[in-house]
Formats: sequence, C-alpha cells, structure tokens
Amino acid sequence: MPRQPKEIKLVHGSADYFEPLLRARFVRAMKEVQSQVSINTLAMSMGNVRQARDVVSRALIERSLNKALKKVLKDAFMRGGKLGAEHLRG
Repeated sequence: MPRQPKEIKLVHGSADYFEPLLRARFVRAMKEVQSQVSINTLAMSMGNVRQARDVVSRALIERSLNKALKKVLKDAFMRGGKLGAEHLRG
C-alpha cells in the first residue's frame, strides 16, 4: 500500500524536525568529550593506538552520547512507530 500525500508530509515533517535536532545533540556530545580530553595527552599518545584509546575512553563517549541523544532518539522512534501504526491502520 503506497503512502498517501498526507503521510508523506508527516514523515518529511518529522524528519525535518528530528534530523537537525539529532545533529545538534551529537555535536553537543562531542564537545563534552572534547572538554574532558587533554589535547596534549592525546597528541602525545597518537603514536600508540592503545594509549590514544585510553585517553578517549569508550565509557566517556558512551556517557556523553547517552546523555545528549537518549531522549531525542527515543522520541524519534516513538514518532516513527506512531506514523507506522497510523499507516497500517489506514
């Protein structure tokens, strides 16, 4: 069943809302990571991948992304699910 113009408009409207919001939140998360990492320490460890990996820890990246993106991703999935359910019901 092809999407109707109204549905297409709703999908594009959601994308127009969530894409810039997601991008802005991702930038915010990376700025937080950047503020927590010493550029000097990172530069000094670039010759050794293990050392560089320890300077920018996985936990720091996960914590920053989770804090910044969790709500917007949940909202986007919920909105997409609602649009999908309305399409199937229609």
